[in-house]
Amino acid sequence: MLHNNLFEKPISKNIWDIRNCHTGYDPYNGEWWIQLGDLSLIYNYQLMAWTVYSGTENVIMFNYHDKFLLGRDRSEIMYFDDSVCYDYDYEYPELKLPIPCYWTSKDIDFGSPIRIKQIRDTYVVSEVYDNKRCDVRVKYDIDYVSVENENRIESEIALWDKAIWDKSRFIASNISRSLPIMVGRRGKTFKIWIGNGYKFKDYVTELPHQQETDVGDLFYCNGKFYVRQPRNYETREYYRELEEEELYQPMRIYEISGLYEFKGYR
Repeated sequence: MLHNNLFEKPISKNIWDIRNCHTGYDPYNGEWWIQLGDLSLIYNYQLMAWTVYSGTENVIMFNYHDKFLLGRDRSEIMYFDDSVCYDYDYEYPELKLPIPCYWTSKDIDFGSPIRIKQIRDTYVVSEVYDNKRCDVRVKYDIDYVSVENENRIESEIALWDKAIWDKSRFIASNISRSLPIMVGRRGKTFKIWIGNGYKFKDYVTELPHQQETDVGDLFYCNGKFYVRQPRNYETREYYRELEEEELYQPMRIYEISGLYEFKGYR
């Protein structure tokens, strides 16, 4: 049913982009690529799911020496490398920009769109990597309205020279503990958002006023990265400087579960 949504969000492409699309098949990962303007729509046959990449601008895709290569109109040839977790910026080549990745569920009504549900807790099981920090951010929408509180599943594995007393631990399996994330809201529909990083907004010489930005926006100012956050009532600040290990984080989700109960009608 993908063709019904090409003109709507999150694709939002016109008929010219569709007529001039490019396609390619990656046999090494079992993926079919469709290039629409600056968006890459990728279908994974094993997962039976679509992924959308933005800012790719590929004009040709081909296979060569066991690699799926992407060609751009800047006379560049690229391929995916699992060891690289940052993006390249042509205007400021010395910078390593983080690559934000997120997943959203559909609007879930649990089979009864007119019943009110009390969403109590959710549980998210994610990968914990040996050599990289991997915090996972979790947000919710209740009845199409975002819940302001953002939850974070922090990496707890004990890394050399980065372990935190009474928090980091030595584990047999590289998965996070399935601790409950309390939602405590009522509504008819429920949506979950899971992300690994922050969306890069702009290069600035002075951090903008908080009313001009959204929570989670990332800015590069005077040689440092700052993220817009809800107001910190201790420091009274709306921005926080990010360390390098917070910028470049992988993410892999294994399981999402939760507790809810039906209430009345509304």
